[in-house]
Amino acid sequence: MGRLGETLREARKQKGWSLAQVEGAIRIRQQYLAALEKEHFQEFASEGQIRGFLRTYALYLGLDPEEILECYDEEPRKVSRRPSIPRPRSLSPWSMMNVLILVSIIVIVGIMGLYVASRQVASPPLPTPTPTEVPPARTIPRYVLQVSLDYEGRSLEVSERLDFVNLTDDTLEELVFNVFPNHKEDVFLLKSVTLGEGGGEEEEVPELEYALSGTGLRVHLPTSLEPGDELTLVLEFSLDLPRMSPYGQWGDGTLGYSDRALAVGNWYPALVPYREGQGWYAFAYHAIGDPYVTEVADHEVEIVAPSGVTVVGSGDEERIGNRWRYTISEARSFAFTASDQYLSASEPAGHITVSSYYFAAHEPAGVDALMAAAEALTTFEELFGPYPYSTYRVAEVDFAGGMEFSALCFLGDDWYGDHPGGYRSGMVSLLAHEVSHQWWYGVVGNDQVGEPWLDEAMATYSSMLYYERRHPEFVEWWWETEVNKYRPLGQIDRPIYAFMDGRTYLNAVYRRGALFISDIRDRMGDEAFFAFLRDYYESGGKQLSTAEDFFAILYRHSEVDISSLLEEYFGA
Repeated sequence: MGRLGETLREARKQKGWSLAQVEGAIRIRQQYLAALEKEHFQEFASEGQIRGFLRTYALYLGLDPEEILECYDEEPRKVSRRPSIPRPRSLSPWSMMNVLILVSIIVIVGIMGLYVASRQVASPPLPTPTPTEVPPARTIPRYVLQVSLDYEGRSLEVSERLDFVNLTDDTLEELVFNVFPNHKEDVFLLKSVTLGEGGGEEEEVPELEYALSGTGLRVHLPTSLEPGDELTLVLEFSLDLPRMSPYGQWGDGTLGYSDRALAVGNWYPALVPYREGQGWYAFAYHAIGDPYVTEVADHEVEIVAPSGVTVVGSGDEERIGNRWRYTISEARSFAFTASDQYLSASEPAGHITVSSYYFAAHEPAGVDALMAAAEALTTFEELFGPYPYSTYRVAEVDFAGGMEFSALCFLGDDWYGDHPGGYRSGMVSLLAHEVSHQWWYGVVGNDQVGEPWLDEAMATYSSMLYYERRHPEFVEWWWETEVNKYRPLGQIDRPIYAFMDGRTYLNAVYRRGALFISDIRDRMGDEAFFAFLRDYYESGGKQLSTAEDFFAILYRHSEVDISSLLEEYFGA
């Protein structure tokens, strides 16, 4: 065992975990965990498998995965090197007998031999046993996605594994997914749904019964899933991406292809939320707004892409040849783009590495997008609270809007083309809006179908806050350009299904929503208002917040009467 293996083994031993316990937590078989600790790398199928398992194991043990991989890279290991001197271990009955015989011989030799023998026989006091630390139980779902990307064919072959624990108080007979791609014909093809981790490798795993209708997928479980029970599902499917409209917004611009790139957002079956005593919260597709609601989950994604194609995804990235690996924890979504034409630039913003991906014709705008995103991230950390990830990426895509995902946003190419340079720019204003969604959607989630104002009104007003803090000379321009010139009308707290056109939706939910937040601030005063925002962010973290939660936290910071505002904006 070399330094790498010893580091892994000692970290595990310090936590009191057995290999079996770790296997149950991170889904890597004991034989591979033992091979990593013994540095028997010939037992793995590929270099990629070794590095992927090392990264996963290191993260679980609380070690720095980059340091572990650097240790692995220090010297080639064609054959595992076994130690010549074993670590000390407790004496077995046979070894005790050998010691006694040796002592008898040494007694004949002389006093010095007796002295040496006595030191060898004397057993050190046994250390006081420490309580065994149990690996943390899984509390959120985990999606493991293996993607084979046919860039020229604009298609994907996908294997999705879901690790799920029933943390409700109800017995579950089915799992329900939102399959956004299935709102269009001939895009999504579900090939099979099976239980994972079944019998032996030779045993055929039976397919599960399921019903796919529109964007709703119901998977019937073979046995009831009691509270606390776990299961693993494996879904095999393919996607034939549709051509994106350059005028598309919301979902119409997040999944498809253009001549320059593929946009792959809201693309895999994702569990809908479960409401205690009510069941699964299923919802239908709608062209206006964001017809998806998700709880946070861990994501591990590997995308195999052709050489020459750049992949831009959510979370920590590791590239080995044409394999792009991403990991992101406690995320609402995983999305990616791919292009053989991307240029890129990066910039640190505190603990965050910010990257911008753009087409050559828009390089100046792409660099401005990078700087604005870095500024916005820093601003919102100061105002609301810490950003939860180490990376943030902005990718130019051929559609008309902007779309947020965890640690990533898509930004339409027209915004780049119309960017005049500087901060008095629709591209910069929209980008600040999308960045703020990392707080209002990413961390503080909400029902984007039933109560979209909770994230969109907050994100729109946050864009103004960015200007107010960083470029106050443009605040008046912002209000006129983004809100007032539209003379917005409408009740802000309506579901997406109440809107049949985009302008009406934007006017009511985004623009009047921003006016509502502004009026709340005027009533409360700045000190109470910003204390409320920080409390709302901290209290609602990783949850699905409701309007009731919003106002309950607001009233913790102010007793001001806002009933007239509720009547004006909500019709209450």
